[in-house]
Amino acid sequence: MDVVDRLNPWWFSPSWEDEDKHLRQWQVERVRWVPGWIWELGLDPPALNFVYGPRQTGKTTGLKLLVRELLRRAGPDSVAYLDLDIVLSPAELRRAFEYVVGRAARRGVKRLYLLLDEVTSVRGWWRVLKYYVDSGVLDRAVVVATGSSTVGLLKTPERFPGRRGLGRDVVVLPLDFPAYVEVHGVDPREPAAVAQLFEEYVETGGFPKAINRHPDAIDAVRDAVVSEAYRHGRSPQLLKTS
Repeated sequence: MDVVDRLNPWWFSPSWEDEDKHLRQWQVERVRWVPGWIWELGLDPPALNFVYGPRQTGKTTGLKLLVRELLRRAGPDSVAYLDLDIVLSPAELRRAFEYVVGRAARRGVKRLYLLLDEVTSVRGWWRVLKYYVDSGVLDRAVVVATGSSTVGLLKTPERFPGRRGLGRDVVVLPLDFPAYVEVHGVDPREPAAVAQLFEEYVETGGFPKAINRHPDAIDAVRDAVVSEAYRHGRSPQLLKTS
């Protein structure tokens, strides 16, 4: 499938980091960090990990940084990434799964790292994943499924009893103030520097775009919240007045 190939440039190019828009942006940010949550995941198979968190907290960039780390441990065919924001139906998701799993098998992959970004974008996605878990084809795989919708993901672990292996639940939130101090390289024992940084933190919050003073930071967060409201049949007007 051409679209899956485009999502996994490391299959074809050793210079894939220069082609990936998320890592290109990360490289030029004034303040950048490798999120600690990627080290909280279970990365030994079998493992089914769920990553929760609102949009604009850097989950996708975190996954791309995880890809970079995994490629230091395994061959490029062992790592597969799917952006489910562009998948329209469970049938499309099944075809993507078949392609990824089949491709890995043909290339003799022993341990597959399957990263599923924004799974809650596809209604009934968990049924597709559960089928492949139950079929045994993911027995030697590590799956990381991220979602921005707490409504759509919160009860998911209950749908996989006894199927999680070494997988974990990880919550990704905007940076708290201690982490904000750390990524700015400020010594927490310097009260004046910390106080100045706190004033900035109150203004910008812990969202990556806000931290780096992107002009669209506020709009991006607002649009993400409104999008989730529409996705779950809620009224954005109620959000505005609450």
